[in-house]
Amino acid sequence: MAPHITVGDFDSSSEKARALSFELIQNSSESYTDCDKLLEVAQERGLMPMTLICSEGDRLDHVLSTLTSLANSGTSPLVRLALRSGIGFVVAPGATRHKFGVGRTISLIPLSPCTEVTTEGLKWELRNATLEPGKSISISNLTVEPYTNVTLGEGTLLMIASMSEDEMPAW
Repeated sequence: MAPHITVGDFDSSSEKARALSFELIQNSSESYTDCDKLLEVAQERGLMPMTLICSEGDRLDHVLSTLTSLANSGTSPLVRLALRSGIGFVVAPGATRHKFGVGRTISLIPLSPCTEVTTEGLKWELRNATLEPGKSISISNLTVEPYTNVTLGEGTLLMIASMSEDEMPAW
């Protein structure tokens, strides 16, 4: 399936790849990542919610910059990540509810200092916890209820739910 819109500076894409898209939006600014540019266009055109695919790539710097773009965009929970072995969400302040089912591995990774982190439906629940990048994270937790609730006072978390390809939601 060809993309409807392709956004970026196109510095690393081939002419063949660009020819597949119905619409090209070129933005050569070096002040923003291609993900920043994509999120701006998606917000302007009302293309939310959306799912990013192939965001893992083979370059760690690109993966981290995509997560930074999502954390800074103010688009959560409108943007999901389809990952090789699961799905991801950026969680912003407030309460979110996700239906993952029982027995799913869940990880919460702070993208900025996070306060008042509370979870429900997990084996090892958090109650008004503080999570900080490089200091405290919550990985490989397990769902014990069909729904997982995460409440966040301040900050931004990356929430990852592991699942196989055949379990992925049909977005």
